[in-house]
Amino acid sequence: FVGDLIEAGHAYEANGDVWYSVESFPEYGKLSHRDLNSQLVAARKDLEPGKRDPRDFALWKAARPGEPSWPSPWGQGRPGWHIECSAMARATLGDTLDIHGGGSDLIFPHHENEIAQTEAARRKRLARIWMHNGMLQFDEEKMAKSVGNVRLLSDVIDEHGRDTLIALLTSAHYRKPLAFSDATVEQAEANVRKVRELGRRLAHSLVPIAAAYVIAHYFSLLAYEGQRISYLISDPLGDGSNIFGTSSATVDYTWISATAIWYVQVAALVIGHVAGLVLAHERALVSFDGDSQAATRSQYWMLVVMIAFTSLGLWLLSAANS
Repeated sequence: FVGDLIEAGHAYEANGDVWYSVESFPEYGKLSHRDLNSQLVAARKDLEPGKRDPRDFALWKAARPGEPSWPSPWGQGRPGWHIECSAMARATLGDTLDIHGGGSDLIFPHHENEIAQTEAARRKRLARIWMHNGMLQFDEEKMAKSVGNVRLLSDVIDEHGRDTLIALLTSAHYRKPLAFSDATVEQAEANVRKVRELGRRLAHSLVPIAAAYVIAHYFSLLAYEGQRISYLISDPLGDGSNIFGTSSATVDYTWISATAIWYVQVAALVIGHVAGLVLAHERALVSFDGDSQAATRSQYWMLVVMIAFTSLGLWLLSAANS
């Protein structure tokens, strides 16, 4: 990998070290939205021996006493941090990755350098999609092994439960920092209780609602059969006369499906939803230990949901009968 970059003119060797020439890759900074001039200003002014530009980064470092090293065309040494990732990714997943992820602290310089060395050597895009997550913070400090503020996933689950952890992790956008504290954990536990309570109330209230839809569907089938029978009665022989000997044009049997069935369907839906609302209200009073104010707030949202479901049901009936 390093040899390919040297051959392509994107890297150079100096005193057993191999450096990547940032200036040779005009697209450098496209991931972090930085330009080369700002990088030159921000880079350290003191250059290591043989390094041509303060923005250049190491692809291979010459061996130092006491460090592990491997043989190479440039002498004993070790690979640089960035080239290791590019080499492993290519060996296991190919030149182009579908999704490349990592912490937001890796966007620059690590992932920026990965892009530069991989795309310069392979002339292919490194990743189709980049996803960087925000840092998990303990006491306003990011979680890191070097700091020592690491919590094991198994310990957190044992202490607070799986659902609480899921609620906590989904409480913020994945690109934003997430605080792990007693307050945020307690809020996550409260959110889990609310979701569970909503599920219990819906389980009670959805029984009559489901029955209402079954009844409405039954009458829809009845309406269809009523229309078919009315046509047979009105003109069984296809000669324009009905079974009573009068003109079929003077007898309208379709009013059953067109009018009465519609009202029966609407009534079934309304009664079912009202019954569900009553059951949910009783459940809310029990759940909030008689706190009628909290139950009323909860029921307000339940009423909104019921109205939405009723409107959807009526719309579906209208579409089915039209």
